[in-house]
Amino acid sequence: MQIMPATFREIQKKNPHYKDITTPRWNIAAGIYYDRQMYKLWKKENENISPKERLAFALGSYNAGFGGVRKAYRKASTSDKKAQSWQEVSPYAPKETRNYVKRIHGLMQTASVPKPEPTSAPENEEQKQQQPKSFLYHFFRQR
Repeated sequence: MQIMPATFREIQKKNPHYKDITTPRWNIAAGIYYDRQMYKLWKKENENISPKERLAFALGSYNAGFGGVRKAYRKASTSDKKAQSWQEVSPYAPKETRNYVKRIHGLMQTASVPKPEPTSAPENEEQKQQQPKSFLYHFFRQR
């Protein structure tokens, strides 16, 4: 996780024990705290957004800031109907943010798929290609 210095200072106001942005422990803690705050803000914004969709909004907000995603949300909403899904809002979000949310969702899917127990080592190239890919394979392939 990478927290911007200004965001870290804001987080420190409520969490003075978060000592130093350059220390991985505190940077990660601040990132988790910030993600949770974004999730809660989206619940306040529209209680009808499902938890799964709220997570996508929170991830987008982590990347582009709450204000950036909120602007996209307002463009996607009409006076008659508020947007309910990231799919409705994402066309109005910055391209970098759309790609970020898509990448993180992909990583979450990869991480949640249980790996089958290997029965034996692959004997030929075709069997090697059929082996499930690791989390790191997908992570670095998408960069």
